[in-house]
Order: sequence, then C-alpha cells, then structure tokens
Amino acid sequence: MKRETFDVFVCVDCGLQLANGEVENPDPHWQGFDHDNRWDGYIVVNWDSDKDHDFSWSHCEGCGSTLGGTRMHCVAWEVEYVR
Repeated sequence: MKRETFDVFVCVDCGLQLANGEVENPDPHWQGFDHDNRWDGYIVVNWDSDKDHDFSWSHCEGCGSTLGGTRMHCVAWEVEYVR
C-alpha cells in the first residue's frame, strides 16, 4: 500500500533534532520539535537539501517558530500502528 507523503519545512534546530536526535547549542528561544502535539502519528525525516529555503519568514512546521531563517526540507507520512 502506498502512503501519501507531504513536504514539511523546518528550522535548522528542528532539522538537526530530526537528523541527529539532539541539538548542540540551539537557539535560546527554541522549544523543540513538537512530536507530541503537532506530529503525533507521523514520521518526519530530513529529505532533499536541494529543496531547502536559504531564508524564509514562513513559520517552522516542526516547532512553530516565526523567526526568519533557513527552512530545511523534510517529508512526513502517517504511521499505521499494528496491534
């Protein structure tokens, strides 16, 4: 079964957390990638750096930050849990 995917653009701190599981020296205002509320039931992974935005005022789709900066391209898809 093919699952639908969609593009997600996240700030550098969220992108680093997704890629590495942690962030060294994050922005002091960064709240962290919101797995529990915003992305519960989804897998989000770093994907195509050619689609990154060097600078954007768009909000981060990972943590919701409205600070301007780089937005890293990621892909998200819904997880189906088998019980």
